[in-house]
Amino acid sequence: MQHKPHNNNKGIALLMAMFTVVILSYLAVEISYEVAVEYRLSKNEYDDLKARYAAKSAAQISLLRIAMYKQVFDQFGNNISDPSMLDMIWNFPFSWPPTLPEEASMLAKDELQAVLDASAQDTQWTAVIESEGNKLDLNDLNSPSETLAKATEENLIQLLQKRLEQDDEWARDNRGLNIKEIVANIKDWVDPDDRSPHAGSEKSLYSDISEVELPPNADFKTMQELHMVAGVTDEIYNVIAPVTTVYGIKGINVNYADKKQLQAIDYQINEEVANAIRTRINDPDLGPFQSYEEFESFLAGEGLDMDNFNRAELPLRFGKEFNFRIKAVGMYGLSKRQIEAIVYDYTNAKVQLRSLLDKQVAKENEELNEDESDDQQDENARDNSNNTNNQETFDRGKPRVIFWRES
Repeated sequence: MQHKPHNNNKGIALLMAMFTVVILSYLAVEISYEVAVEYRLSKNEYDDLKARYAAKSAAQISLLRIAMYKQVFDQFGNNISDPSMLDMIWNFPFSWPPTLPEEASMLAKDELQAVLDASAQDTQWTAVIESEGNKLDLNDLNSPSETLAKATEENLIQLLQKRLEQDDEWARDNRGLNIKEIVANIKDWVDPDDRSPHAGSEKSLYSDISEVELPPNADFKTMQELHMVAGVTDEIYNVIAPVTTVYGIKGINVNYADKKQLQAIDYQINEEVANAIRTRINDPDLGPFQSYEEFESFLAGEGLDMDNFNRAELPLRFGKEFNFRIKAVGMYGLSKRQIEAIVYDYTNAKVQLRSLLDKQVAKENEELNEDESDDQQDENARDNSNNTNNQETFDRGKPRVIFWRES
């Protein structure tokens, strides 16, 4: 009997079908994965864009608040017994969605929820406006006012010396630190000459850097630039940065200074005295200091030796704030964007500097007068530290933004 050969076509077809299914399944998984990745990337970009514009909205609202403050102060500031009341226009944190205190009534919470439901905003943002005039300006190391330049230098030396004496761990980590040399290097960064009191030529300290010529002999543009100064370690930067700025007001506005910034004014102001100053400023009945004499009287009551207070004659101001730092944060989904901006008032800076230069000329002329009484000299020294609130005026027009950084 003759046997017919087996027909394998069905088996081959089954194998091909199975192979095709495997290939298609693989392609489907890969395509699904690619689509998911592309979707996630697109979603992240979308969320990031929403967060960025939320932060920009917060920053723009902050600029509007500063503009409103300027306008209201110009119109009504002189007619208000306590002009610091107007600070509420700019100095309280602002956020969206608004938050209510836990003790708020159910009616208030329901009304807020109704506003949120009706709003088209689906992002979150926060905005904080801080005083920038409460800090020591590093660029004043090269001020045309000799008094201001010398006071800035001495206060920086005092700041680091104080840290060495009061923080044993920091002193141990920075044993052998030459404070005057460090401060001299910071000063050399901004002054126009090429001579260093410790190294001959300033450029010799940066001889290992060939990409750019350092120091630039120009003002600091940002605080981060301080990291580049010879001898300024991260530890030194962390001591200096919280109480200094590069956008100052040619002095320090005492009423807006925090505890660290107050302690940087004079060696005698310790944490206890700084707390007492802040308590007095925030007292609803007494309020901020109105003049140098009032501040001096308060410090005397705290037991400070006023004959040796502020010997560097750092200009102290007690009027309204002019320069501001805006910190805005926008959030959407998992994305978060931040904006930091500086609002600077050139008009007031010029007024303050002109006043300091006028006092410097007057002081030089008085020193030539041998018949001047000691009492008059003491009065003039006090005037050098006094504020010039009667000359204060705002820049006209919208707030001038001189620094804007997004991250």
